[in-house]
Amino acid sequence: MSWTVKILGFSLLLLLSSCSENGCKDESAINYQVTATVDDGSCIYCKKDNIDKGALIFALIDNRPQSVHYQDQIAVVEAHQTSEAYNDGSCGQNGCFTALEIKSLVAEDIINLNFSVQFNVQGIGSFTQYFFQNASIKSGETKTWEKAFSLPSSSCSDISNGSAQGNLFDATFL
Repeated sequence: MSWTVKILGFSLLLLLSSCSENGCKDESAINYQVTATVDDGSCIYCKKDNIDKGALIFALIDNRPQSVHYQDQIAVVEAHQTSEAYNDGSCGQNGCFTALEIKSLVAEDIINLNFSVQFNVQGIGSFTQYFFQNASIKSGETKTWEKAFSLPSSSCSDISNGSAQGNLFDATFL
């Protein structure tokens, strides 16, 4: 092999090895670049901030005249509101979510539980949420809906200084 071919081959190898592309090399980052050869510190990771917006506790009273628990408090409901904000739009949708915890206060199991809640919250105003999920709750136990409903982010305010009233539509006691 001639010196010219060896020098040309060595020069080509040197040139190719000096080519590098800066970018994010971490596959767990949202801006991972498969072609990056040099990590330039530009990696972006999803981050979610949860901000507690308070809780509101109220009674669920059975106002159905035909019920064995007519005018009894059958459950205690805690509505807990959280604002979720992501650092990047590709990580998730910002929102305001309300979780419900319902604790049964009756000796029987409750099945086919359907109800609405009328909320009055400063900064949001008055609104009604309906829960037609035919939920079942064993006697003395608590049922949790992590994201029972959501509100627009602009309507996310502290619900603890508001009020709520449950309206029972249907329930069966076993």
